Amino acid sequence: VHAGSLVDAWARFLKAVLPLCSPSTTETAFPLQRGISHFYSVQRRSASRYYKCVARERSRKAQISRIMTSDGLTNREVALAIIPHITGGLSMLGSAYIVLTVLRSKTKRAKSYHRLLVAMSASDIVSSFSYFLSTWPIPQVGPGGVGGWNQYGGSPYHYAAVGTPASCAAQGFGIQFGVLTTATYNVMLAVHYLLTIRWNYNETRLRTKVEPFMLSIPPLVGLGLSIPEIFLKYYNDTNLWCWIKASWEYDDAVKRSYNARWGFAYGPLWAFILFITLAQVYLWWTVRSIEKKVQRFRSFNTAQEQTKHSRRVASQAALYVAVFYVTNLPYTTIAATQRFYNPHTTGGFVALLA
Repeated sequence: VHAGSLVDAWARFLKAVLPLCSPSTTETAFPLQRGISHFYSVQRRSASRYYKCVARERSRKAQISRIMTSDGLTNREVALAIIPHITGGLSMLGSAYIVLTVLRSKTKRAKSYHRLLVAMSASDIVSSFSYFLSTWPIPQVGPGGVGGWNQYGGSPYHYAAVGTPASCAAQGFGIQFGVLTTATYNVMLAVHYLLTIRWNYNETRLRTKVEPFMLSIPPLVGLGLSIPEIFLKYYNDTNLWCWIKASWEYDDAVKRSYNARWGFAYGPLWAFILFITLAQVYLWWTVRSIEKKVQRFRSFNTAQEQTKHSRRVASQAALYVAVFYVTNLPYTTIAATQRFYNPHTTGGFVALLA
């Protein structure tokens, strides 16, 4: 069920169901034998109901004006269209800062770790820019158009949507390619940590034997998970931006959309996250094993000193992995319910999702 918030539903109910106020005339048709006094009594009750109805009508209009903008969009929908301009812009600036910091330092450029960071930041700029565009690339849906929230009783068009089908497909491709390529680069970083700490790879060995694959595999994975949707015509309006969604010409459009999302996005993404999580656990176990071996030949004053390095690795690994879960769980949770995200929906996850 694709439902809006209770507030939005209540406003629409009031607008559609409550009758216009008018003085009651049915009760004025009374038997003459009941007398003039009964006539005035009925009129007083009718007038009282009339003025109460007028008060309700004014309250109803006030409710609608508080939650709806002049063009029929909810304030939340407008906010969710504006916020990605800010968050996407900040993300682009952060990634650009990493790229410039590495490129301006000869020492950092000489290390494979920092070169991986540059490549990952570049792919993140692609996805951040696509998110930054927000609703701009979405084709506008007029009052008599097809698509958008008018299919579910919501707004018939999007805030600041000025795009075309081509711009929508480009944004969807940018989000898909950027997110999956960045996630794959994070897998390469996890492999880099294991190679340097667990198997003692030096910089020369990394640069000649491993780095070419680490730099080339992520873009290939991103392209492999992004190009099929172009031929399937699955990059369409998803209300917050353009991404994977089957056309409404299919009777099972919702099922097709989420099968494609799990196959091309959520499935690979969570496989990468699981690998990174296991890699960080294995990394901690490696450091802890080294500490136990050192304890045989060296005495420590305190137990905390004995486990200083493993605790530091555990803390950094936990923070590193937690970011993936915090940023990906909200949208994946919505996908697991097989519902399209509704910008009118309330809940604490709205801020995270935006």
